[in-house]
Amino acid sequence: MTQTHRKNWNQTRLLLRFGIPGWGKFLLLLTLSFLLVVGLELPSWGQFTMPGLGNNNTNNPPSNVIRSGDIEIARVMLDGSPLFFVTAPTVLDRDNPGDQMPVEIRAELIEFSLQRVLTSNEIGTPNPNLIFTTLDPKKILVGVATLNKETVISVRTNELQNPQKILTVTATDSLFYGMPIADLAEDWRGRIQTALRQAAHDRSPQALTNYFQKSFHALLILLALSVGLFWLKRYLKGRLKHLKEQFEFVQAGSTPEPDHQSISSVTNPLKVPTQSSNAINRWLSQQLSSPKLYLLDKRIKITALGLFILTWGQVAIWLIGGVYIFNLFPWTRYFAWRFLGLPISWLVIWFVSGLVNSLGDLALKRLGQIWHNYPKGDTDIQRSALRIGTTLTVLGDLKTTIVYGVALGLVIGSLGIPVGSVIAIGGLLAFALSLGAQSLVRDLINGAFIIWEDQFGIGDVVVIGDVSGAVENMNLRITQLRNGEGRLITIPNSAISVVENLTRTWSRVDFTIDIDSQTPAHQALDCLKQVTTELYTDPAWHEKILEPPEVLGIEQLTHSGLSIRIWIKTKPGQQWAVGRELRQRVQRTMLKAGLEIGRPQQTLINPQNGKINGLSHQQANDPS
Repeated sequence: MTQTHRKNWNQTRLLLRFGIPGWGKFLLLLTLSFLLVVGLELPSWGQFTMPGLGNNNTNNPPSNVIRSGDIEIARVMLDGSPLFFVTAPTVLDRDNPGDQMPVEIRAELIEFSLQRVLTSNEIGTPNPNLIFTTLDPKKILVGVATLNKETVISVRTNELQNPQKILTVTATDSLFYGMPIADLAEDWRGRIQTALRQAAHDRSPQALTNYFQKSFHALLILLALSVGLFWLKRYLKGRLKHLKEQFEFVQAGSTPEPDHQSISSVTNPLKVPTQSSNAINRWLSQQLSSPKLYLLDKRIKITALGLFILTWGQVAIWLIGGVYIFNLFPWTRYFAWRFLGLPISWLVIWFVSGLVNSLGDLALKRLGQIWHNYPKGDTDIQRSALRIGTTLTVLGDLKTTIVYGVALGLVIGSLGIPVGSVIAIGGLLAFALSLGAQSLVRDLINGAFIIWEDQFGIGDVVVIGDVSGAVENMNLRITQLRNGEGRLITIPNSAISVVENLTRTWSRVDFTIDIDSQTPAHQALDCLKQVTTELYTDPAWHEKILEPPEVLGIEQLTHSGLSIRIWIKTKPGQQWAVGRELRQRVQRTMLKAGLEIGRPQQTLINPQNGKINGLSHQQANDPS
């Protein structure tokens, strides 16, 4: 860079620092503070590269410069509006540019020259405290001249005695646009003249007064909209509270009373939760089986979605209003979109992602309803509810991850960080982590197979290895069981190899009782058949038993007596309650019939007198 260029650039930085009106400095300071709070883009982020794969930072152009081969391109702005692009030969080392002028410095010098025209007095000196301009827009004339074999664009106004040079059209510019230098200069001349006349008009006392009035009216409209949205939100909150109370009331009225026998403390050999029938996805089955509950839940979702939209809308109107007000004044137009546009884009991204996520919840709810109403090959309503609940839970988590993952990628991209580089780095990190977290990968794969194969679902009672309980929560990584003592057991899915599902489709009471060996077999069998028949025909228990009970007969003849086995096929999760009721009725009936439970037979022989159980040998062998 030549000494003259360095001097001009230092003057430019000084004038750009102090060449803004006093109240404009306050707006600039306020906007810069907002910039620091929200953490807007940093120029270096635009050149984000993968570690070790990028070049030295000094070789990369700034974020506002486009490099195309051996030339670099920058945009010239006036009052926040683009005019045209200027070019310059590529500068590889901006710390030591030599005699070359970086294109971004050339663009800023042109912008400074345009601002100087608008803020200069009659002798061409910039006035930093100038708020209004006395320039006559019609007397702003932009011309093209040839000086020292260079095509120069200059400006003459009613305040300037001598023409003010704006820029020189170079051969690089002509090559980039594919136009002769004279034609390109004429095109830029028209653009500059139109922009300067509009800028002078915007700085006139009449225009600024009009802009202040518009900004005041905009603030009034924003306040009115905010008050209206506040009262509408308050109404929707009351409506949502009423719907939730109505939902809880209807839900309580449609929920059956708990079976006190099934929650008693009778011995449970597996120590699984005795109220599993009430725990088997009760919430989802009620939602799907009761049209009124489903309709109320749908209204709650829609009302909550309306509250979500109003909340974000209230934030959005203030940001949009701020952009509108900032865009009115020529000194703040640049900041309107640069400093407020990015937060607005973030809000739009998160609003749309939240809206899509909420609509996805409604779609999943509708999918569950359709699945329940039109099952394919699954006639077990209870099992269908289990599968729907587990599948929708996993789909909901996957949907949320995808939606907000895409939103995060859009936010990262808006900061100028290449999303591809972030994904590549994330892929490398994921590969490195996968080498040290192979068990996590196995958890995810095994969890996917458990869900796809419907091995068990939320609410099922299962035995996994040495532990058992009701499945309270499950995802692709872990399965959580709640045992009979109320303990929450967490099992990694990779550790699940063999599963005993005690509530899949149907369950069974497997009951064996020993009858005294002196009891006639037909009498014992008739007694047990009578008990099981009475249990099956009892209206209170008939709905829980799927098929007539089976008294299989005598399984074994042992020293304890006759072992008789009974099978009762029940609905899933009802085997414990039915089994307890069966044992109670068997004990009561046997007492009435005078039957005794089998007990081990013992023979005591006295070695001194040879007596057996206190009897002589002849008496012991006498059948009478």
